[in-house]
Amino acid sequence: MSRRQFSITVGCTKKGKIIIFFNIFSVIEMEYCAGENFEAKCGENEVIVIEKASYGRMRIGKCVKRDFGYLGCQADILYHMDRLCSGKRECKLIKIPDQTLRDTRPCSELESYIHASHFCQKGITVYIHLLINQSLYRL
Repeated sequence: MSRRQFSITVGCTKKGKIIIFFNIFSVIEMEYCAGENFEAKCGENEVIVIEKASYGRMRIGKCVKRDFGYLGCQADILYHMDRLCSGKRECKLIKIPDQTLRDTRPCSELESYIHASHFCQKGITVYIHLLINQSLYRL
């Protein structure tokens, strides 16, 4: 498992029109081998955001011990994982892969694994300021 921590200001306009702050505190990146469970859980007032997800035999590591000529083959499964987990407080996929992933067959008949990263996101704070007749209003 690897973790990255950073903070981003998504948008900020001068004169106070719209200000959006977006902070990502910890991105969790892991490999999930065939037969393992994918599990993500966030704290109160947070939701899961799947950042990226691949299914295949991306590299030698925890799930792939030898290269049988298919190292690097993969399918982008972000849409699938996003649909199952993003926006929820908890997500558990039992004994991956499910049939949808198996049907992608990115590496012929060889067993593949999931490489995914996610983070927990608190609500985004949005401030809207209107300037009307030289008066500034915050909504």
